[in-house]
Order: sequence, then structure tokens, then C-alpha cells
Amino acid sequence: MQVGDLVKLINNPCQPFASATGHPKDFERVGLVIKFTCHGENGPLASGWVQWAGNMDWDCEFIEDLEVISATK
Repeated sequence: MQVGDLVKLINNPCQPFASATGHPKDFERVGLVIKFTCHGENGPLASGWVQWAGNMDWDCEFIEDLEVISATK
């Protein structure tokens, strides 16, 4: 995962309200990775700041909760 990737939240049945707002519709939205932080090689603390479509603010999401739809070249 890197800055510029287009992502969406993974709909994890174990965490149905894992998104910032807790609304199930959030799993249908896409976002752009604005900043990516990695502690180790895609380790457990890897996270990205995502600008979600329709949001003015950025949300911090863990890498394991995101699916890359379109990777930056």
C-alpha cells in the first residue's frame, strides 16, 4: 500500500462497524490514501490516512481493514 492508492474498507463480519462512523454503507465507499505509515514491513501497526469520497476529513485506517482497488504506479 502506498500514497495515491484507491481503497475501500474490507467488510469484515467479525467487525461489522469497523469504520469511523460505524455505518454499514461505509463499506461501499472508496477513498484515496493520503499518507501511509509503516512500522516494520507492513507490520501490525501499518496504517494509512484515507480521504473518503464525500468526507471533508481524513480517517486513519489499519492496513488489514483496507483493500486496494487501484494501485498507484
